[in-house]
Amino acid sequence: MTTAEHRQPHLDLEQRLAVLMAEYEQFRYHLPDALLEIAYPSLRVVYMNRVAQVLLRYEEADVEAGINGLDLLTPEGAAEALRIGDSQLEPTVRAGKPYRRQRGQHLYDFTMVCKDGTTFPAEVQGSYVLDEHSMPRGVRFMFRDTTGRMRTAAALERSNGLLAAITDAQANFIRGASPGVVFDSLLDSLLETTRSEYGLIGEVFRKADGTPYLKTWALTNISWDEASRRLYDERGSTGMEFTNLNSLLGCAITSGEPIIANDPAHHPRRGGMPPGHPPLNAFLGLPVVVSGEVIGLLGIANRPGGYSEQDCADLQPFIATCGTIIEARRNETGRKEAEERLGLALRGADLSIWEWHIPHGRLFTGYRPRNMADAEPGMGGTTLQQWLELVHPGDRPRLEAALADHSAGLTPLIECEHRLSAGPGQWSWVLTRGTVVERDDAGNPVRAAGSFLNINDRKAAEADLSRLEIQARQSQKLESLGVFVGGIAHDFNNLLTAVLGNLYLLQRSLQDGNERELASDAAHAAERGADLVRRLLTYARPELAAGETVALDNLLDETAALARSMLTPSMGLAVRHSREPGNASGSRTSLQQVLLNLIVNARDAMPDGGRITLARRITDIGPRHRWAPPELPRGRYHVISVSDTGTGMTPDVMERIFDPFFTTKGVGRGSGLGLSTSLGIARAHGGWLTGESTPGAGSTFRLLLPVPE
Repeated sequence: MTTAEHRQPHLDLEQRLAVLMAEYEQFRYHLPDALLEIAYPSLRVVYMNRVAQVLLRYEEADVEAGINGLDLLTPEGAAEALRIGDSQLEPTVRAGKPYRRQRGQHLYDFTMVCKDGTTFPAEVQGSYVLDEHSMPRGVRFMFRDTTGRMRTAAALERSNGLLAAITDAQANFIRGASPGVVFDSLLDSLLETTRSEYGLIGEVFRKADGTPYLKTWALTNISWDEASRRLYDERGSTGMEFTNLNSLLGCAITSGEPIIANDPAHHPRRGGMPPGHPPLNAFLGLPVVVSGEVIGLLGIANRPGGYSEQDCADLQPFIATCGTIIEARRNETGRKEAEERLGLALRGADLSIWEWHIPHGRLFTGYRPRNMADAEPGMGGTTLQQWLELVHPGDRPRLEAALADHSAGLTPLIECEHRLSAGPGQWSWVLTRGTVVERDDAGNPVRAAGSFLNINDRKAAEADLSRLEIQARQSQKLESLGVFVGGIAHDFNNLLTAVLGNLYLLQRSLQDGNERELASDAAHAAERGADLVRRLLTYARPELAAGETVALDNLLDETAALARSMLTPSMGLAVRHSREPGNASGSRTSLQQVLLNLIVNARDAMPDGGRITLARRITDIGPRHRWAPPELPRGRYHVISVSDTGTGMTPDVMERIFDPFFTTKGVGRGSGLGLSTSLGIARAHGGWLTGESTPGAGSTFRLLLPVPE
């Protein structure tokens, strides 16, 4: 074998080794992690792969020129690396023995120093490069930048801190803690999480002209002198008000956008600070926006390094929680104010509300009207049966029937007037109204609600009005009787005149004696009869008050006030005045009697309820007026109309409506003299009374009175 043939295998091995070394070099150069080798014991960097060069900002020429490996670490990191190396090499190498590799890999956290002096956190693991005698000749390090991971961990820590703060705040609010306590806790967590020096959380209110201002619920105490300390002590707990909109706070409120000012002194919306105020190096203002409206503001200051858009994004859940609490506080305040207004309204109207839980038989009530039962059910509730025991025994069956009928769906409402115990031997009239507000799937009533109304005054007024109606009917009967008596008296007067004349002649023809005395007695009796007839005529034909000026608008208002007390709750009475002056000449009492009679008739024509309208206007009456009688003189007249939405009347009834003793009411409910008497009063005032009606559409009666010149 020739020498060339003998060396060929060695050449092949060298070539293969060269190829493998080239492949290894490519492999470690393009590793996804940073790789560098440091010679031992000189600690000179002898190799950096591409990733290490990029991270540390070195180039290949820098490696060739020489880099001390300890310069790649902070002083603290370099000392720690030497300590680790000594602890690993001391037992063997320092004793002149071969190094024995340790099992497993150890990861270390170091801060790497770049060529330009910047730093970044890194996770490092290393292994020793050994020579043929197993003695260390260098150290090979692999490391990776952990900046992103540490940021993620920090963000997670901040997120967990914010979540805990949010959870605690919500729990405190649910437990009924005051807004100050809730927001103080939130502000503490916000400052800790963002590493800010001081801050505030506040709610945006508006002045009468709509200008917004901020009132704090939580505020860091940064008082710097006696005046500021006194101000904080006085108003820190109740909330300080910031009204200056030309400031960083004001800019966040008016724009509704976050304000980041890492150089506040040169920000265009800087508002300045009072002398002695702690320095403001950085500021972040975060408006709390709900449904497009700025309702609150978070402000924090002096975080090292300032603030960024990422901080705004990270704090969105915190902002949303503040918005929820502010909105809930407003709703709670609104609810309390509404309850207070409702309580005042209930007390003013002498009204009570109730709620009936039907399956359990429980009854709950709110405010108790005056003169109601002393054993008030109250908000704690009682059983329906216990409450029914307070109802007057004579009214209880009627009330129970009303409850049962409505529960069964037979009536649209629970409505019953009844008496309720107001103490031993005392009773109060109450109007109970309500309706079923909830039924189950089977249609059975589950819950009902309604009101109690004290109607003692109305019942007393109805009793008074009933007495007045009886008196009015009696007066009408007497007036009718007077007309009747007047006619008879007139005839008697004619007869007595003839009798007296003949008796006087008879007395002259008789001589003194018994017959003349008898004639004288007869004449005296006839004179007494004539005097009685004159008295009857005076009663039958009373004179109206002459020249009395009646203010018709006042008359309408007073009559309506009197009439409302005799109407049922399902009836309404409206009064409409004319724009023109309304005076008439005549008897105020007589005119009011006419109007009351017309309103009573309208009421009786609406057994199921309805609307009555009492109105006045002025119109010109001509010869062919649609509803004025032809015998009425032409001229300007007050027209006082009384309209109802009752049952109405047929034409044949309307033809007789003004006849004496004609009535459409039942036996004992009317004399039939009301309209005829009213017509007489109208005619005595120089006017008239007309009426028109349509079955099912109601009626309208018009009192016509001449307008004084």
